[in-house]
Amino acid sequence: MALAAAVSFCIGLICLTAGSSYGASIRCTFDGVQIPVNDTYTYLQGCHEITCVCDPNLQQMCKSVPKGCLHPLGTCVDENARYEMNTTRGVHECICRREIDGKSLVGTECTIKRCLDVDGTYKSVGERVTVSLSGTLFECTCGGRMDYCNCSTLESIRNADKCLDVNGHYIQSGHRVVTQSENGEFLICTCRGSSGYSDCMTQAEYDHQDMCQGKDHQWVTKGSELRIEFQGDDYICRCNGTNKHAGCRLADEDANKYRGRCQDYHGRLVKAGGYVRILRGGAVFVCHCTGTNTHEGCLTEQAFSHRDDCIDLSGGYVKRGRLVRILNNENVIVCTCKGSSGYSDCQSEQDYSTRNQCKGADGKFVSKGRKVRIVSEGISYVCHCAGAAGYKNCLTEEAYMNKGKCKDVNGQYVDRGKEVVVFHHSILYQCKCIGTNRYQQCKDYNAIVNADKCKNYNDTYVEAGQIVVIKSSTNTTFYCECMGSQGYKNCLTKEIFDNINRCQSANGSYVEIGEVVEYKVSGTIYVCECNGTNKYKDCLSKDAYLNRDRCRDVDGKYVGRGEAVRVLSGTEVYICQCHGSKGIAECMSNETYYHRGMCKDLEGNFLPKGEKISIEQNEIIYVCDCIGNNTYKNCKTIEAFQNAGRCKGHNGSYTDIGEPVAVKHDNYIFVCICNGTNNYIQCMLEETWNNQNKCKDIDGIYVSEDELVKHQVGAKIYVCHCKGTNKYANCVPQDVFNNRGKCRDRDGDYVEPGKKVRIRHGKRRYVCDCEGENLYKQCVTEDQFENRENCIGSDGEYVLRMRR
Repeated sequence: MALAAAVSFCIGLICLTAGSSYGASIRCTFDGVQIPVNDTYTYLQGCHEITCVCDPNLQQMCKSVPKGCLHPLGTCVDENARYEMNTTRGVHECICRREIDGKSLVGTECTIKRCLDVDGTYKSVGERVTVSLSGTLFECTCGGRMDYCNCSTLESIRNADKCLDVNGHYIQSGHRVVTQSENGEFLICTCRGSSGYSDCMTQAEYDHQDMCQGKDHQWVTKGSELRIEFQGDDYICRCNGTNKHAGCRLADEDANKYRGRCQDYHGRLVKAGGYVRILRGGAVFVCHCTGTNTHEGCLTEQAFSHRDDCIDLSGGYVKRGRLVRILNNENVIVCTCKGSSGYSDCQSEQDYSTRNQCKGADGKFVSKGRKVRIVSEGISYVCHCAGAAGYKNCLTEEAYMNKGKCKDVNGQYVDRGKEVVVFHHSILYQCKCIGTNRYQQCKDYNAIVNADKCKNYNDTYVEAGQIVVIKSSTNTTFYCECMGSQGYKNCLTKEIFDNINRCQSANGSYVEIGEVVEYKVSGTIYVCECNGTNKYKDCLSKDAYLNRDRCRDVDGKYVGRGEAVRVLSGTEVYICQCHGSKGIAECMSNETYYHRGMCKDLEGNFLPKGEKISIEQNEIIYVCDCIGNNTYKNCKTIEAFQNAGRCKGHNGSYTDIGEPVAVKHDNYIFVCICNGTNNYIQCMLEETWNNQNKCKDIDGIYVSEDELVKHQVGAKIYVCHCKGTNKYANCVPQDVFNNRGKCRDRDGDYVEPGKKVRIRHGKRRYVCDCEGENLYKQCVTEDQFENRENCIGSDGEYVLRMRR
């Protein structure tokens, strides 16, 4: 009956084979290898040794044991070993260490050994290197915990002697620059390059440089006169720079006691600014002293006593700060008394009655604290009514409807917690909205949208994988491959970039890959094959290239391929075969060349290949087979040649094959059978050879075959028959041998034949006659032997002879 076709299917690592006449079998697949149930399979995966057991009942069938750290090149590094690895930053040296959990090995304590410059070269630790960090070129010192230190952007290095203004522009040192203080105030300063700013001043101070402000708050230019006040006196001075004065004199030359004072009607002096009482027309007035007996604002004493009061409709006085009703164009209004200054906050009686309310755009009044909608200059606002104080916390209707949101650059509102793009100091930022136009976590928007791009030297951006053009600190232009957020790689100068995969020849021109190019090194011109960007292979000097398939003779002439060419080695001239560009081969001396295929013997004669020839080496003469061109095989000394097939004994004599020969080895003499030229078999010590078929007794004496010999086994000595080389038979203990023909009693003593011997048999004791060789007769029990002369009664007791 034909077998059914087998069908296999797998679930994870478990494979089931069914459909065969042998039933179903379960197998596991590990690393592409199927193994039966309960079998174990071990294999390497990366730097881990994986041991798996085929058991479908286990949740974890494989265990991994780390064997080292995985090197980027795919090799494994042993634990605690140091290794170098290339990264985008350069060459690092790491140590393969076991982690705290003890389960895995990783490369730690990595330190930079060489830093990769953007131009593709490597710089040693301590050297300056140009690198790209987050898309920006920096010049750093190679080395340190972070691979680089003392980093500065190329832009900042190029502008080291300039200052940055509020618009992000760089200003030359010595020029005026507008900057901003920590509290946000704009200042105009002098740029001092890397030293910062100096001579900083506000806009107002800047506009009034070298000017002075007088008592009347007016500004005059340098050199002009102005009036100032100093310690209560007026002076006329000349402006001598920014609020600096010179040539000052009193404004009034009358420096008597009345200067700046007023005399009242009692004759007392009052300082300017005070009140003085004077008589006018017999009436007393109170005036304000303005200087030397000059007055203003004179009032009668009654008017002076109520100078800060107001007269209301009834004619009575109202104190300053209180409400007073007055007529205004026959309308009664309510005002606040301001004393001599008049009135303020005047309003109609109706307005006064609604003074703690606010009028909305609809003409209706709203109580204090309520929201009210108003219109100002055509714009609708929503405010809180502040009563007499008016309105507060006003928002446009648009802002009110979007309260808690942030307005983006497009005028759209974004909910709290979401990302919003805004302008700040002419720069776009992406921020998180945290309330009404309040932001946090702001980042440069251009940096975000161009995170995977690279910035050209002209501030444009290119996509990852494209070519980006940058400039170094020396203003050298490089063409690099954009790696997005990882910066650049494969940076080339413009000339190299324009000639990628080409080689520069000695005359400065470029050729394509595979073409022949002349390449100059230290003044010597070589002819090479272009093998990539300024890479050369198969280089030859120009002279060698022109004669590349020929060989040069000792006289300087060139010889064609396959021809004989003479070459000089030391002082000897050799004749070789020219192999063209592959050089020379089969070189031999002049004499050898003319006797090639032959061998030279001791007498200087040349013999053909295959002949026996005598040669001398290290003062020893050998006989060899010539195999041509003074080469030999099967070399033997004369002695060995004459005694071929024989063996040399320790006494120097030779023995034919099959004969015994005595040889010495490790100070022992052995006798062997000669089995060809110095080949020995069946070796044994000389003593053993001389005493073959004999036995050695305990005294060291050899005994011939079939003779008796004493042989010791352990601590016991036997007497045996010798049956060949140290072979024994019929062995008996020595004491048995010495007492042969006797009988041994129960105490171990030996008894002569014919005498009585006491023995034990089973549990009973007997007395017998010894017949020799432990043979006994006429045995009786000891009891019977002792009472052999007595009689035994019916009671079993013995009775002495002659008694009843």
